Amino acid sequence: MEKVGTRKLYHNEMASEIVRMVTQGLQEITGITNLTMSYASFAKKIVVPYKVNITGWPEDVPRSYPQRLAADQTKSLYDAWSTGAAHWYRMTAAEARSYQNKAEKNGELEPTVRKKRSDAGTKRRQDNSTGDDSDEDENPHPAKGSRRKRAAENNANEGSDPDIRPKKKSKHVAKTGSKKSGRGVGAGEKLRGGGGGKKLGRANAKVGRKAAGSSKKSVDGGKKSTAGKGKKKSRRFIVSDSDEDSGDDGAGDVDDDEDDAEFST
Repeated sequence: MEKVGTRKLYHNEMASEIVRMVTQGLQEITGITNLTMSYASFAKKIVVPYKVNITGWPEDVPRSYPQRLAADQTKSLYDAWSTGAAHWYRMTAAEARSYQNKAEKNGELEPTVRKKRSDAGTKRRQDNSTGDDSDEDENPHPAKGSRRKRAAENNANEGSDPDIRPKKKSKHVAKTGSKKSGRGVGAGEKLRGGGGGKKLGRANAKVGRKAAGSSKKSVDGGKKSTAGKGKKKSRRFIVSDSDEDSGDDGAGDVDDDEDDAEFST
């Protein structure tokens, strides 16, 4: 028995006090209020998952439930916890790794069992890791984007091509073309109905009058020439034989044959 205050404690009371101090220290260091001490699976359920351990536990006292210890062992363990010689501490990463390795070697930890695959026993297609992926690298799939972004990229590509004109430019060209054609029509109307048409009409009238005058002159000249020619042809020449009558008779006979001869030129 041991005194607590003014009274000695029995063995069972010392064991219960040890359990309380151990559990309280574990909950304080982990921050888990409903966590309880596990002596049988100390490494598996306490040290490895929470990375905490106990220091100052008496070497001659096994880490077992206090009610199962002998009276002297219970008294020694009670003295260690009540004085603060035994307490909880948080392990570093290196310490936790080293403790886990030792526990695995000692068999304190159960071997890790891998979960069985759902498709176990079925044939699976092997990946062709040695295949040629040059086509996939050269022609990657385009990233998805908004419609507005893709439309802007298409318009930019069309504008860079000299053979393809952007839609906005084609509309502008059509408008300017219609304006130019309108100007051409107006100019034609001016030529037909304006001062240019009147000038052409006057010039044609003058040419017509000149042609008419020249034709009249040619007609009059033709008449004169034909009249003169007719008169010349109708002229008659009478040769007088008064001077030839005094000649020889033979010559007179010849002249008589030619008295009435007419000559026309």
